[in-house]
Amino acid sequence: MAGGPAAPAAESAVATSAPARAASPFDGAWAGISVGKGYSSIGVTAGIGPQEGIDAPFVGDLISLAYPDSGASGRTLGVEAGYGRSFGNGWYWGAQLDHTSTAIDANANLKLSIVNPIQGPNPYPPSGEADFGYRVGISSMTSALGRIGYQLNDHSMVYGLGGITAARGNASLEGLSTSQSGRSFTAAAVTLGMGIETLVGEKTSLKLEYRSSNFGDQTIESIDSTVPSVPLNFHATASTRADTIRVVLAHRF
Repeated sequence: MAGGPAAPAAESAVATSAPARAASPFDGAWAGISVGKGYSSIGVTAGIGPQEGIDAPFVGDLISLAYPDSGASGRTLGVEAGYGRSFGNGWYWGAQLDHTSTAIDANANLKLSIVNPIQGPNPYPPSGEADFGYRVGISSMTSALGRIGYQLNDHSMVYGLGGITAARGNASLEGLSTSQSGRSFTAAAVTLGMGIETLVGEKTSLKLEYRSSNFGDQTIESIDSTVPSVPLNFHATASTRADTIRVVLAHRF
């Protein structure tokens, strides 16, 4: 043909899509039940000092007492629900809510002896003995937690936990308390933990988990003197920390 051969038409570029993120067997929503053991370290301090709002001639407690920390343990039973997704290179994120009932309870007892060496009527207190102590327990814990995990293989993942836990407890001072049933209290703490999760079925997994929560100091008693000429207050606080080890059976939907 005149003018020479025609140039071949350029081939259109073939559209390619980015590789899809590989689904993880741990993706999706789950619900589970847990059983385990809880341990706590509970210490109580008590003191006698001026009543609040009273212009006292001294500052601080006249008498103070610190009970040694008492270790305690008890079973835990809970339910949980959450959601999680993998985001590449084996990493995973998730969030969950759970509620746990516990039987963690600690108590300690002390005996005081008062000896009056002076016989007969006098202004000193009479000789005598008194037993008193405390009982502090955690009845339930409710947690909102996030977790970051790393998938070790097709069926196992390790993860860390972090969030907030609200605990409900009860306390009584035996021998000194005017309240027969004791007091209930609520406390909040930052919770940290770690665990490992392994698939035992297509949508079922087992988790072994450790958590630690420090609930700080809580007022468990405050009693004002009923004698106007002696405006004193007896008060006691408890410091509570709880550690739990639990096994969770989870099912994904």
